Amino acid sequence: MLSVRQSIRSGATETGQASIAATSRRASSSRITSSGGIEESFHSREQNVKPPVDVFEGGSESLRSFTIDYDNDTFLKDRKPFHYMAGALHYYRVPRIYWKDRMERMQAMGLNALQTYISWNMHEPQTEQYRFEGENDFESFLWLAHEHGFVVILRPGPYIDAERDMGGLPYWLLSVNASMALRTSDPQYLYYVDRWFDVLMPKIKPLLYSNGGPVVMVQVENEYGSYYACDDSYMNHLHVKLKTHLGNDVVYFTTDGASPYYLKCGKQPGIYATVDFGALPMNDTMERLEEVFSSKIKYEPRGPLVNSEFYPGWIDHWGEPHATVPAQLVARTMYEMLAIRACFTVYVICGGTSFGFYNGANYDEEKKAFEPSPTSYDFDAPITEGGDFTMKYFLLRSVIQQYIDFNLPAVPPPMPKFPYGAVSMKLIGSIYDVLDDLCKDGSNKSLYPQSFEQLGQDYGFVLYRTKVPAFDSFPILLDLTHVRDRAYILVDQFPVGILSRMDGSYAIQLPKLKQGQQLDILVENQGRICYGPLINDVKGLIWNVTMNNRTLTNWEMFSLPFNATPSWFTSAYDSRVKSSADTASQSFAATHSPASSRDDEAVSDGLEDETASQSQSSSPLEGERLDANVRALEMLARLLRTREHERSLERLKRRGETLVRPPPSLLQSGAPARAVFTQAIRYYYAGLPLPATGHPVPSFYTGAFIVPGHIKSPQDSYLRLNGRGLCERLQRWTLLACDGSAGDALRARARAQVSPAGQRPRSVRARVVAMHRCGRRC
Repeated sequence: MLSVRQSIRSGATETGQASIAATSRRASSSRITSSGGIEESFHSREQNVKPPVDVFEGGSESLRSFTIDYDNDTFLKDRKPFHYMAGALHYYRVPRIYWKDRMERMQAMGLNALQTYISWNMHEPQTEQYRFEGENDFESFLWLAHEHGFVVILRPGPYIDAERDMGGLPYWLLSVNASMALRTSDPQYLYYVDRWFDVLMPKIKPLLYSNGGPVVMVQVENEYGSYYACDDSYMNHLHVKLKTHLGNDVVYFTTDGASPYYLKCGKQPGIYATVDFGALPMNDTMERLEEVFSSKIKYEPRGPLVNSEFYPGWIDHWGEPHATVPAQLVARTMYEMLAIRACFTVYVICGGTSFGFYNGANYDEEKKAFEPSPTSYDFDAPITEGGDFTMKYFLLRSVIQQYIDFNLPAVPPPMPKFPYGAVSMKLIGSIYDVLDDLCKDGSNKSLYPQSFEQLGQDYGFVLYRTKVPAFDSFPILLDLTHVRDRAYILVDQFPVGILSRMDGSYAIQLPKLKQGQQLDILVENQGRICYGPLINDVKGLIWNVTMNNRTLTNWEMFSLPFNATPSWFTSAYDSRVKSSADTASQSFAATHSPASSRDDEAVSDGLEDETASQSQSSSPLEGERLDANVRALEMLARLLRTREHERSLERLKRRGETLVRPPPSLLQSGAPARAVFTQAIRYYYAGLPLPATGHPVPSFYTGAFIVPGHIKSPQDSYLRLNGRGLCERLQRWTLLACDGSAGDALRARARAQVSPAGQRPRSVRARVVAMHRCGRRC
């Protein structure tokens, strides 16, 4: 991730821009002029472009080659200039069954390259126990990318950050030596890195582009300029190790923050330097581009401009609002990068999920705060964690379309969703009831508490137990001193408090205790630090525990990694599978029953439930087109199903409005898409032309939609909606509703939710509702 975390962290959510450490313009650089900056320099040099030099790194005579033409500041693919637009997609964060789907969405957006990390801790969870099958089969992932026409930018680590536990390094390195100098030329660390690379690199070799595969670039380490060690010997060792296995027919590169502070150590001899940054301010995007790329040019004067991590969003932490970046800022920055032919990787195009306990954590040096990441890695990316499209996706797609000379492929249909209904939970017991089942191998005992790593445990929880000694003075202060990370305190199985590294709380006062009472401390590992100098993040009780400054001894420890499902739980689950499946099937059947059987159902308030709406996609569908009078409106609304349904239909007919039913084939497809008007307004708000293919029908398949009779064409609908203030500046959303008591209630609710004029709706969905009634607007 971006090196200048503190500046980004403060600006990503509020302003949507990645603040980059200021760098002065370098007038001495041949790429930047005092008057025109990068843009002028680029165009002036392009007028004198030399023919591509027929020189290949390593001297390969293969027809398949990928190199850098330093004279013309471009990549060469098969000896021809090549400009890449990549998306970062992590195979370990997307279920294997969805790899193909996500790649198709990347294709439809216009990307021609895929970037991914290899996470060491996924493939060697325990020392010399390797896993490359199933969800960890990165080779199949890369070959699938090859089938989709992508070239691959591979980042094999060993350290990757990526908000992974310990930055992708395996926890057992700390079991070997908790003080091991990670990411340095420490011989002990290099021994395990070399052993891992000796297993990994032979799997990558056949995937190189020169060998018929998709891999054209390989990163050496990751943002090393941000690490305190600045060990050139270590970086050189990795470079030599990679070349020993992979040869010279691949471009080796580094990635660092866009500042001389990071590049002075991150740039390494013989390795191409790239930078990373996010969305820039709207009013001076080109000037900021000149500023951030000037750092790269200072340390790498020739060669293509590359942003290896172009952030469309930002990372989340527990206890903080979801980080977002405005789509318009992201689109504008991409537009300007394409204008100067800078290559980039949208990091991430689809974030996915940090399954299990693999999420990492950060540490804010200024606030002295521990900041664990949640399981979700949504990242406010163009494609959501669940695979749905966002407004950002369509904006970036439209920008890319302007810079290519062919039509992009059709956008894939939205991800189908299934209504599982209510999920029944069964109480099995407290942790004490199942402790023996969870710890089949028994407990560990020692004089002092041991860390997770000393116990050989990677993730999850550890229950620490001891007896309370005799005390003469009260109250008693229990001090855990740097518990990592969250501790639940129980006395005789009764909870008395929580201590948390996140909150900086390490001590708690206890009531009067008796000698011999049982003290339990259940410690949770919330994720090892993945960035900065504190990645040797040992977990558990890592220091002596005291009561009134008296050290507690004679501990018993129960490991609870929760990385396997016990047989007793499986049996209890299997006995309920059939009934749960039947319940889900009945719910699905009820939801998709014919409209006639639901005519008398009441709709609670006429507005979609917020949670349900998030599972719906707003992407346009290819294929079946709507009837002309439906497309003319392009903003349909759900017909309220009330007990006055029939009378409402009569009123519609008298007012000259038409009841239109969508084509049966489209209803049967079950494609989950929001109302047509949502997509139309999104396109208009973004300043994009409406697609000629029209828009999909809504996903609320109640069977009927209302079309006002006075709107005759798409142009007329937009003139009327905007010219008469019904959708002023497209910050007012339109919903057509039937008459009657339900309509009155809906209008009253809508008025109560109207946002102040000139403000955007509080969510992407409609929040300001204007109603038609009796030919008047109200």
